[in-house]
Amino acid sequence: MDIILQKFISEVNLKFAFLEEYGYKKIGGNIENEDYYPDSEVVVKYIGNSVGVEIYWYFAGANIGVVFFELQNGEIPAKKIFIGESKDASRAINLYTLAKYLDKWDDKLFLLKDVDNVTIPKIKKREKVIKENMSGIVDGLSTAVIKLASSIISGDTSIFKDVMHYQSELIKKQFS
Repeated sequence: MDIILQKFISEVNLKFAFLEEYGYKKIGGNIENEDYYPDSEVVVKYIGNSVGVEIYWYFAGANIGVVFFELQNGEIPAKKIFIGESKDASRAINLYTLAKYLDKWDDKLFLLKDVDNVTIPKIKKREKVIKENMSGIVDGLSTAVIKLASSIISGDTSIFKDVMHYQSELIKKQFS
């Protein structure tokens, strides 16, 4: 595995070790969709009693982030859904959307700024930040999880429905 990917996994292991205090078990870190760069990412997964957490680095969009999702019978679901409803998929939200929904966005914690902006100049800017300060990015995200998502990592997903609705409204605004 590439040295920079190993560094990312090491940083995540270090900065998100607190999840183990909540009873989470790390499922390792691996590259997903490696054969198709536009979809490739490295993901470190943790599972608790009812909630899973993924810390990811999506290469094409230069986006490092955190996703929370409901487990299905204690297992990682085959599919996750971030908006709408589906009987075949578990509900999921990302930390960036949660922070915006709660109106708790903090540039000191979210060093990559507006990760929803996928224009080339913004991606290039995020790539530079990742190269120069990956440790700070991961540290900020882990602090944000503790500050904003303590109830979620404790197993309470009651906020998911509202955050998912908020996400769908953001998408509608973006494309209207």
